[in-house]
Parts: sequence; structure tokens; C-alpha cells
Amino acid sequence: MRSLFEKNIESGKLQDRVNHFIPFPCNTTNGRSFVRPTNINKLKPGDIDVIASIGDSLTAANGGMSSNILHVLNENRAISFSGGGKGTWREFLTLPNILKEFNPRLYGYSVDDVLALDKSSRLNVAEPMIMSRDMTYQSKALIKRMKADKKIDMKRDWKLLTIFVGNNDICSDMCHHNPQSNFADQHEKDLESTLRILRDNIPRLFVQIV
Repeated sequence: MRSLFEKNIESGKLQDRVNHFIPFPCNTTNGRSFVRPTNINKLKPGDIDVIASIGDSLTAANGGMSSNILHVLNENRAISFSGGGKGTWREFLTLPNILKEFNPRLYGYSVDDVLALDKSSRLNVAEPMIMSRDMTYQSKALIKRMKADKKIDMKRDWKLLTIFVGNNDICSDMCHHNPQSNFADQHEKDLESTLRILRDNIPRLFVQIV
């Protein structure tokens, strides 16, 4: 039986493989600092040691390898744009696979198509259907997971976190706010609370909000 990967390749759903003789498009020379920087403004791509993700089904990559409607329930987080590290950039152009070219020792990306509770999800703690108000819970879960992982030096490692939350709020919740401007205000409060929790518990953290 052909794998979902093979079926998706044949159907043209996945990116075309980049031939091995085509070099990585960015110059990786000196992509990592000789001395680990202490200032975030001095960071280079290769200085990122740990990568993590907070989000909903888009970050969990639900249905990323689907060939029918039922497969949408599958969390293909190994190919998630922000937290998946399956293969290389030649097969899957994800943020972790790009950063691995600068730092082959990058850690934290998902390596299997599993639920967030599985160890193979590593630091991609995204879960389908979460909303803005769930960000604080996910941030606490991420902090707990990081502190328990012996491969992570909490004090010295630079960490990159992608937060992509709000789609479900817009689709399912925004219309229930009156006035609707309250929706944006609440999202701002949720985000501020989340960022404070992260700031107070994870040193050397670079956060990007999508």
C-alpha cells in the first residue's frame, strides 16, 4: 500500500523535491556566532538552539498529509510550518528545516505525526481548536516541558517561539462580542498575559507572533 506521502507527491500536493545538486539559497558561512551572544539584537540564525510553537490546528498541521476528509483529523505536526522538522528543506520547507542548515543541533521540532501529548511532538504544543484564551495554558505547558527536558539549557540556550493563535476566535467567537471591538481588546489581553508568563519563566526567548 502506498504511503500518504507517496500519494501526496503523486497528486502534486506537496512541494517539488529540490535536487541535491542545488545549494541552499542562503549563505550559511558564519551563520552562528563564535561566542554565544548575550543580547538578542546580536542573534544570528545559527544561534537559535531551541525551537518551539504555540498554536491551533494550523500549527499542528492537521490534514497536512490528507488524501480525504477523514485525514483532516490527523495532526501531521512533523511538517508544520513553524514546528516540523521532518526530512530537510529539500522536501519540506519549514522554519526548523531552514534553521537546521545554520545549526544542525537545533532541537525542539516535531519528528512524528502525533498528538501534542506525545513525546515526539517535543516543543510543538499546538492543539486543534484552541482559542486566544487558551494561550496562557499552552505557554505554561511549554514552560513545564522545557524545564523537564535535560537537552535544554534554560539559562544559556537561545529559544525561538512562534505564536499563531486567533483563527478560531475570528471564525467562531468574534460575532458574539458586542461591540465587536471587545474581541480585539480581549485578544490583546490574552496575548499580553501570555507574553508576561513567557518573559518571567523562559530566559533568552525570541518570540515571533504570526
